Amino acid sequence: MARGQWAELARGFAALGRLIARRSTSIWRRFRVRRSTAVDPRHELGIEGEDRTIEFLREKKYKIIERNYSTDEGELDVIARDDQTIVFVEVKTRRAQIDHDPLEAVDQEKQKRIVRIAQSFLRSRGWYRRPYRFDVITIVWPENGEPIIRHYIQAFR
Repeated sequence: MARGQWAELARGFAALGRLIARRSTSIWRRFRVRRSTAVDPRHELGIEGEDRTIEFLREKKYKIIERNYSTDEGELDVIARDDQTIVFVEVKTRRAQIDHDPLEAVDQEKQKRIVRIAQSFLRSRGWYRRPYRFDVITIVWPENGEPIIRHYIQAFR
């Protein structure tokens, strides 16, 4: 190979490396590949809750657009489509021994942050006029048994 060809090949590999390093709407999220293993049991429970939420939504014929969409402001757990409506889903998963509803964790401050991140997502896709809503899915997971899933449609605005 000539010197110019080597340089061109190196530039191509560098560009490919930068493309892979970007983690915006990464292919890893779409195929549910884990980049790291969770050590914290709460984090593992949260991942399991998101997995169950995606199964639950798919059973209800929702199309999953994205999982764990993140910006500097924070993260949206699941973004899905219900017919023509974009649905931003916050997932709250808890163990059975809790004494309060997981929905209470989505307070006004959290709702405002979710709305700002959702608006950022809609702008990034150019979906200015698409209908959208905010749902919350709570999962209470007993020690021995199936989780109890509650879907709060249009939980807030």
